Amino acid sequence: MPLITVGVPAYNEAELLAGSLEVLTQQTFTDFEVLIFDNASTDATAEIAAGLAARDPRFKHIRQPFNKGEFLNFHDAVKAATSPYFLWRACDDRSAPNYLEELVRLLEQNPHKDLAVGRVRVIDLDQTVLREFDYPALEGRPPFWRRWSRILNARAGWYYGLYRRDAILDRMNEVVRDYRNLWGFDYLVLLGFLLDDKVVGTDATVFEQTRKRTASTQRKKRTNEERDRLIFLRQRFYEVACAMFAKRETSPLLRFVTKPLFFEYTGRKLFGFRRVALRMVTRPAGTGAQQKDDLPSQI
Repeated sequence: MPLITVGVPAYNEAELLAGSLEVLTQQTFTDFEVLIFDNASTDATAEIAAGLAARDPRFKHIRQPFNKGEFLNFHDAVKAATSPYFLWRACDDRSAPNYLEELVRLLEQNPHKDLAVGRVRVIDLDQTVLREFDYPALEGRPPFWRRWSRILNARAGWYYGLYRRDAILDRMNEVVRDYRNLWGFDYLVLLGFLLDDKVVGTDATVFEQTRKRTASTQRKKRTNEERDRLIFLRQRFYEVACAMFAKRETSPLLRFVTKPLFFEYTGRKLFGFRRVALRMVTRPAGTGAQQKDDLPSQI
């Protein structure tokens, strides 16, 4: 059994899949397997995945019988893993050649941690660097301050770090029970590890996360229905985050004092309060999303 399982959820990613998988073949750490979860793609994704699997036995192509949606495809990838360590890899993301090597070293040296992450570099489709985030070195700071500084400044790229497989399966199951949407799901998964102080990081390696949005898509106005859905989703995200903390903290006073921090976390990671308040004031009376499953499925 390999030490690491890499789960690669994919749907119609023929344009990007080969490059992402090639990066994995260049890793200095080689004791891994890659499970490509093809979500019933209709383009050449299946051919690309099967072709690499035929050339390299570490790669396996698993084709879903039908399109389950992004959320369940991500979940299936971690459920299928049997290795001690696990990470996801999106088809448009990359990492330094020493990414697996450095993160394995971190977890081996820190047996009390369950997630290892590196520096995060955000790039666009043309490989232009948009932003770069070092891992915050906060050791020696007061525990409460250290924990909330990491929570509020968490990066989406940390979701693609290296997990202890049993720990990530537990966290996934915890979130899946109450929050069945891919939008914001990564930050709820990370929240459990951050609340438990189970994250360790390094700047010795880099994860590159591709931002697909362009200036034109950022300026695009949302419809009333889309905004109502996001408002509903934001409320659900906040409720689940508070419930996760309540399971870990028995003090009613601390739960009360911490609620504004979860409000801030929700605004930073999902949908800002100022835009929500404006939408609540300007939308016609009697409108609003009512169904939990009628929400945008994106990340």
